[in-house]
Amino acid sequence: MKKITIFLIVAIASLGLFAQNAEEPSFIGEALLLNADGTTSLLEKQTVQVTVQSTGFSLHQKMVLNGCCAGIRTEAGKIQLIVRAVDNNSDPLSIIRVIKFDAKKKNRKAELASTGWGGSKSGKMKLVPFTGAKFGTSSYLLTIPNIGPGEYGIIVTNPNMRDEKITVVSCFGID
Repeated sequence: MKKITIFLIVAIASLGLFAQNAEEPSFIGEALLLNADGTTSLLEKQTVQVTVQSTGFSLHQKMVLNGCCAGIRTEAGKIQLIVRAVDNNSDPLSIIRVIKFDAKKKNRKAELASTGWGGSKSGKMKLVPFTGAKFGTSSYLLTIPNIGPGEYGIIVTNPNMRDEKITVVSCFGID
């Protein structure tokens, strides 16, 4: 009987069904990492600095976060995140971005846009693909099936108000 019980617990954990016992984050834009043991870790939030750099005949607009790395860390592989939005009536792919940052000793960066002789183009932002499902009344359960080592951030936009003044990023790292 003990072997069956242990097997069922492992099977439930591998399917991510522990998320059913988790609560939604408190505020819009907050995110929780769903740990393998069914607990959650609140991701740290940072505000973004936007910089513009000129290199010869081109301009690069970058998002910069202070510090080399996020405090909340997990292992590479499949991860699940619970992300709070205004509501969960929108397609999560239209309002949530999971970004991989270029990490340096003092900061993390992602290129938003660049302009040059050929006109403007979108930046080299590394977006991480995910699947999303409704969770609770205002959140989404995001699943990233195979995430590699690096520094990451989550940005949630409000589909009802596109002129947000401050960009807040929920950060995590993969070892």
